[in-house]
Amino acid sequence: ALYCVMIKKLKGSYSSLYVTRAIFFYGILTLSPYFFIHPFGFAVEGFMKAEVVGNLMFLGLIASSVCYFTWTIAIKNIGVVTTNNYIYFMPLVTIVVASVFLSEAITLFVLIGTALIIGGLMLTKKK
Repeated sequence: ALYCVMIKKLKGSYSSLYVTRAIFFYGILTLSPYFFIHPFGFAVEGFMKAEVVGNLMFLGLIASSVCYFTWTIAIKNIGVVTTNNYIYFMPLVTIVVASVFLSEAITLFVLIGTALIIGGLMLTKKK
């Protein structure tokens, strides 16, 4: 919520790319002291493996950067409330993708959860 409010205040002042870069920079800056108190339990040699480097590059450059960048653009274009309402569709997308690509079963609990999500979204749009 704080992130979205801050983005809304910056609307028009800075580009979405600049805001995303600044958020990542300050996130790393404020998180760094934690690692001095609680260092990694992961051997540094593990970071030399190609699959680890590839996963980190994907997560940092594509998954995180692109998602935050597009989220910032969405907030600037359609507003905080509407953009945040779309976050509730993520479990529905996950259900469909997991069912199609991972052959996960759609159980009664999944259907109940889906109904609750859609019902909640309909309640938020009701005036």
